[in-house]
Order: sequence, then C-alpha cells, then structure tokens
Amino acid sequence: NYYLGAPAAGEVKVEIADVTGASKRTLTTSAKSGVSRLEWDMRYDPTPEQQKQFEQQQAARQAAIQAGQIPPGGGGGFGQAAAGPQGNPAPPGEYRVTMTVGGKTLTGKFIIRRDPMLEKTTN
Repeated sequence: NYYLGAPAAGEVKVEIADVTGASKRTLTTSAKSGVSRLEWDMRYDPTPEQQKQFEQQQAARQAAIQAGQIPPGGGGGFGQAAAGPQGNPAPPGEYRVTMTVGGKTLTGKFIIRRDPMLEKTTN
C-alpha cells in the first residue's frame, strides 16, 4: 500500500531487485491521489524464452479455436488461458524495492522468507 497526495498524475513505477541490484520485476500503474495498492505475485519478469513459449502457446490456442477444436473464451478457472507469461518464482532472500513517481524515488528493503509449512519432513 502507498499514499500519494494531490495532485498525483502520470505513472507509478515499482522495481524489485535482488541484493546485487539486478532488476527482477518491474510493475507500473497509474498515479492516483490517495491510498493505492500494487500487488506483486512474487514472480520475476518472464525471460525471453518464457515470453516466446507463451506466444507460441497463444498462437496454438488461437489456431485451435479457429479450427473449432476448442470453444472461444475462458474456462472459468482451470484450463483458462493465462493473461500473460509468468516468470520464475522469487526464491527466499533479501530484495530491494524502488518506487518512482512524479520525479521522486523512494527505496526500501524486504525479505521473502521460506514458508516453514512447505519444509520437507524426514521420517
């Protein structure tokens, strides 16, 4: 969550980087006065290979729709076409966030921790 005072205009850019400063994800949204929320799905930007694979899957899906092999539209959840290519999940570790809006830049740090409920158990 973040707050922008009036007047707010333009774009809000949020960049997530690892501890080395390598950019892992860039998110943008319109700047609006008041409290806003920008959610990160804890995934990196898609690699060029992931982008290409997504485009190939979408082309194959369109061809199947045109051939009448599958109905157009979404499947209501399971089996529905993805809105866009997904990058790799962000592993646990320290990250840096940079928010730029109206010519001003703010930075901070956060940590993604491993979920202890997902730890493997040994018997």
